[in-house]
Amino acid sequence: MKRCFTCKHKYPLFFYHLDDSKYKIKANMGKVIECRLCALKRNLNNKGFTKRIEGKFTFTEANKKQIIINFFK
Repeated sequence: MKRCFTCKHKYPLFFYHLDDSKYKIKANMGKVIECRLCALKRNLNNKGFTKRIEGKFTFTEANKKQIIINFFK
C-alpha cells in the first residue's frame, strides 16, 4: 500500500505507474508519487501528458482515447 501525494488516499501499488527516473527514492518503492486516477484527471484537464524523454520533461498533446490507453499501461 502507498499514499498518493495528490489525493492523499491509500492504494495498492498497481495503482501507480513505474518510476523510470535515474535517481529513485527508496520510500517510493519504484513507483511514481501520484496515483493513476490523479494522473488521469490531470492529463484530461491539460489535454495531454508530460513525458520524460532523454532526461527532459516534454508535454505531449493527446486526445481522450490516447490518455485513457496510457492510464492502463
